[in-house]
Amino acid sequence: MAEEPSTRITLRQVWEEQREMKVLLQRVSDHLPTVARQLQEHERETDQILRDHENRIRAVEQKLWKMFGAIAIIAGAAPFLARLL
Repeated sequence: MAEEPSTRITLRQVWEEQREMKVLLQRVSDHLPTVARQLQEHERETDQILRDHENRIRAVEQKLWKMFGAIAIIAGAAPFLARLL
């Protein structure tokens, strides 16, 4: 039977990896407040843009309904005006 390939990891290697992970985790931890602040700013900007778009869409809808109302009045009055002519 052939030997299965194996890997030998020493305690020193485990310790070095652990120290590297600690350093990387500290870097991530140090950046968290900055990232959280940037995220809050982005949320505020996005909310403002969304409200602006909603207002614009409402304005377009209002104009559209006014136009439909005017068309309906004209369509309703057309037969009456046609009889007068």
